[in-house]
Amino acid sequence: MSARTPQDTFTQFVDDMNWIEAHYDELRALYPDQYVAVVNGKVVQHDTSISDLMTRLRSSYGDTASELAIKFIYSETPAIVL
Repeated sequence: MSARTPQDTFTQFVDDMNWIEAHYDELRALYPDQYVAVVNGKVVQHDTSISDLMTRLRSSYGDTASELAIKFIYSETPAIVL
């Protein structure tokens, strides 16, 4: 098995971020006001605390945890003040 290239890692990150956006309403119903981490189109961890989430991700994914798609899922659309 060959090692993943930086391009492979980036492509997977983009694919997973796109998956999050495409499934945002579903994620909002399941994980309101939580951070979700997605790998290959699957939620692998979620938590209200990014610190706790990253601790668990590092134990499972090691140094590559920082390369995973992670997004905060708002329970309500935040107001933008300009």
